Amino acid sequence: MVKSVSMPKVKTPAKQTINSGNAENVAPKLMAKILDDSQRSVASHARSLTALSKLYRQDSEVFFDELRPHLNKILLVFKKETCIERLMTFISSFVTQADLLSEEERDEAAETLLKYLVRRANAKDKAVRYRVCQLIAMIVDKMADDAELDDDLFDEISEILMTRAIDSAPVVRATSVEALHRMQEDCKDDPVVEQMAKRMQSDSSKEVRVAALKHIAVNTFTLNMVLERLCDVSEQVRATAYRVLRDRAQLRYLNLSQRAELVRRGLKDRVPAVKEECLQLIIQAWLPATDNDITKLCARSNIPNNPYHLPVKMTILVLFLLHNIYSC
Repeated sequence: MVKSVSMPKVKTPAKQTINSGNAENVAPKLMAKILDDSQRSVASHARSLTALSKLYRQDSEVFFDELRPHLNKILLVFKKETCIERLMTFISSFVTQADLLSEEERDEAAETLLKYLVRRANAKDKAVRYRVCQLIAMIVDKMADDAELDDDLFDEISEILMTRAIDSAPVVRATSVEALHRMQEDCKDDPVVEQMAKRMQSDSSKEVRVAALKHIAVNTFTLNMVLERLCDVSEQVRATAYRVLRDRAQLRYLNLSQRAELVRRGLKDRVPAVKEECLQLIIQAWLPATDNDITKLCARSNIPNNPYHLPVKMTILVLFLLHNIYSC
């Protein structure tokens, strides 16, 4: 049985439409049913997006007046619940991906919703602050690269998320960092990057450090900071650092000493999960970058040709062979 948020129980007429003469009475009931369906199953989302789009096109102002009470109930739920996550996904998809709406209509809907979320971001209830940051993160992440957002609103969102990045609740800090990731500028003095770096380096919560590490822009300004996380006290952070290096840092951006040090640290880490991430970095990213040539890889990783480093070379070679066998 699916646990659901309480929504008004409505008996929907068989041929109910939003264009009927009693539209004002139908709209609230129809919205409640659409949201109720959406929290119960992701399979209903496509159909529900179409129905919700029709409601929005009827009168966008009335639409948001009807949506806010439902949204306020969602924002109050701090505990992760499947039905709430479905609703968050559905609402963020509506303002970014609803096919029935034009690009301009989606941008307008997104701006209206984001403005409301910004106003709720300083709520006393940590559940509201958390859910606001989460929904902003989902909307921003789903928006197209060419989506238009008012400059003032963009600045407001950045400012409020920067404030929430130092929130007293770790989950709020972590979620605000996720929301900030598309607001980073590729420059040394960008305040968003600086805040992300602070959370990654010195936040007391390992969950926040992991979130910042996953979402910080990896470039010439931040690469050394990412490498420093290979020495983090948390194994989860160390493992994440290796994944980030594997997925977002090319071998050529690391000098010889950096390559040798991260290989040494990773293969000697006491935690198997961290060691495995180091090996995956070597097998999935570095070996292909050296034409799958073990000798060339060892040379580029500054692994000397002496008996002391033979176990490292043999480990890389054996794992590479096993990887090829099981991937065939």
